[in-house]
Parts: sequence; structure tokens; C-alpha cells
Amino acid sequence: MANFNSYQHAGGEPLFTDQQVTLATFFGTPIAGFIVLAINERRLGRPEKFGQTVGLGVVAGVVVLAIALVLPEQFPGLMLSLAYLIGMQQLAHHWQGPRVRVA
Repeated sequence: MANFNSYQHAGGEPLFTDQQVTLATFFGTPIAGFIVLAINERRLGRPEKFGQTVGLGVVAGVVVLAIALVLPEQFPGLMLSLAYLIGMQQLAHHWQGPRVRVA
């Protein structure tokens, strides 16, 4: 299997970067981004955080859906998408960015 990521931790498995988390969020909503973050948590040797991270992703997905449902019809959907994409990138960078770069 090809290694698409040059960042690895002591265990040897590649870690996903914050850009890859953002890309997963773009194609699969915040839930997908949080799943990628959860995979990193497991690879970093913190399997107890896997379920918490996925659960937080489900909550984030429900919140985004709820916001989308209450926004007026004329509100540009692109703004909501950009908000959660930028938010997810910042979250990934804050939570795991330093570990991904040094690991």
C-alpha cells in the first residue's frame, strides 16, 4: 500500500495531517473529519480517545445539520461549509498538529 503521508510516529503507522482531515471533512461532513482524527488518536497510542472523538464528530454533524435547517433559504450554503471546514482544520491543527509534525 502506498504511503501518502510522510508523517509517522514511533509505532510506524502514518498519521493524517490537518490538511487531510480537512479534505475528509470536505468530502464527508464533519463526521468524516472526526473519524480521521480518531484514527490518528488510535495510532498515537490513545485508543480510549477513539470513541470520544467519533462521538464528538456525530454531535458536530448533528449541530451542522440543525444549523442548516434553521438558516433562511436565501443564506448562502457555501458560508456554512466554509465555516465548518475552517473550524475543522483549526481543530485538527490544535489537537494533533504538533504531534503529527514531530511524531
